Formats: sequence, structure tokens, C-alpha cells
Amino acid sequence: MSLDKSPTLNDFKDGLIQPEPGDSPGLKRIRAIMISLIVLIAFMSITLLFRSSILEVFSGYGTVYGNAINDNGAPFIGNVYVMGTDLQTTTDSSGYFELHNVPAGSNLVVIADQSIGYDYPVMIKSGEVVNIGVLRFKSTALP
Repeated sequence: MSLDKSPTLNDFKDGLIQPEPGDSPGLKRIRAIMISLIVLIAFMSITLLFRSSILEVFSGYGTVYGNAINDNGAPFIGNVYVMGTDLQTTTDSSGYFELHNVPAGSNLVVIADQSIGYDYPVMIKSGEVVNIGVLRFKSTALP
């Protein structure tokens, strides 16, 4: 190992040796990578923000509504509830129902009469009001 290019004590009389001004190619490359990562993270954050709402983050609940009909297309009068929760309601005379405070996430909405029920999957986002549409209740023959 050669000591010819090593600094001497005289080189340090004014303090530490400062590197020469100007960026090395390695620093330029690292800076470009860091800027690219920051732009990518910002883009992903903005995309995620538009796919959700601020209310979703805080509340964790949504609302589901829709209509239930029977085999003949007439309004179904019966019970509607969300599997795994205590949420339930009954349809009105036109088959309309509305359930509030449904937990965000994947849920099963069930329409039922005294003997049978049918479940319909629904995805709820917090703070969102979801129209589940028209649910058809299929009656079955009793034994």
C-alpha cells in the first residue's frame, strides 16, 4: 500500500478537507433514484386516496338499500339482515329495505321469510351508501 497520496498534517491545518464542488456520477444516480421513488410513492398515495374517502378511514360503516321481490315479481314482505351482525330490518309494502351501520368489507345480505332465506354478497366501503339493487326471493314448496 502506497502512502504517497495520503494527506499530511499540513493538509488539515484549516480543518477537514472539503470535497471538491460538483456531483459525482454516483450521487447523481442516487438522487435520480430517490426522486423517482418519491414520485412513485406520491402517485400511489393519490391513487389510493381517490379509491377511498377520508370518511372511510374514520367510520368503518356504510349503508345498504334495495328492493326484494318474489318469484312473480311482486314485492317480497319479509326480513333482511346482515350475516354475522345484529343488523336486521323488514321490507316495507313495496319490498324496499335499508340497513344502516353495516360494517365495511365483504358482507352477506340475507332476505328471508319464516322458512327459508337467500344470501347475496355485497362489498361495503366505510361511509358509502350501496344500492344492492333488486333481490329475488325464490319460494320453495314446503314438504
